[in-house]
Amino acid sequence: MLELLAYLRANGFKTYIISGGGIEFIRPWSERVYGVPPEQVVGSSIKTKFQMRNGRPELFRLPGAEFRR
Repeated sequence: MLELLAYLRANGFKTYIISGGGIEFIRPWSERVYGVPPEQVVGSSIKTKFQMRNGRPELFRLPGAEFRR
């Protein structure tokens, strides 16, 4: 994959990572590993809701996802 990305960039292509996974996971290492800057990573982000339950703070995962660029 690294060779393919290097070949594409050497021939004028701008490379992106498109993932159904979380961008919070991929963006921190995409540039170091693949040479793809964080702003060129497109993915999803899980929606969460903060609430107090029985006097304790909790984060709840909501149905659906946020799609960000």
